[in-house]
Amino acid sequence: MPNVTKNDLINGTALICGSFRSDAKNVIEQFFSLVGESVGEGRSLELRGFGTFSMKHCGSRNGRNLQTGELIPLAPHKSVNFKFSQDLKEKIGDKIEVKEKFIGANRDLLSSTISNNKPTTAASINSPIDRRKSVLNEEFVSR
Repeated sequence: MPNVTKNDLINGTALICGSFRSDAKNVIEQFFSLVGESVGEGRSLELRGFGTFSMKHCGSRNGRNLQTGELIPLAPHKSVNFKFSQDLKEKIGDKIEVKEKFIGANRDLLSSTISNNKPTTAASINSPIDRRKSVLNEEFVSR
């Protein structure tokens, strides 16, 4: 299953909200910018039902050069931490259920494609975001 990219998020947002792709792109980019700024300033960002982004301070420690085995002192640094919300854990916790939903959605798409006498291609049975993306592209082409 392919990863969801930033463009997939933009296209999906535009389709769901019924807006132009450029407007959805601005919203997504501003959201990512605000997340980065907030976490970069050391504040945690809690998105209820999704999770919490926070800054983690890692102290100095000793690492090891794997080629020579020599100990190397590593400086303290910061890293971004993400903690899933309980709601999100429940939604993605059972991978079998998620897989069955994905296969079922593709089966429905495949059967509707066949019943409409349209050619079935590999692209026509991808993820829900890919399906929204193709619908969105068709809308812009028809304008």
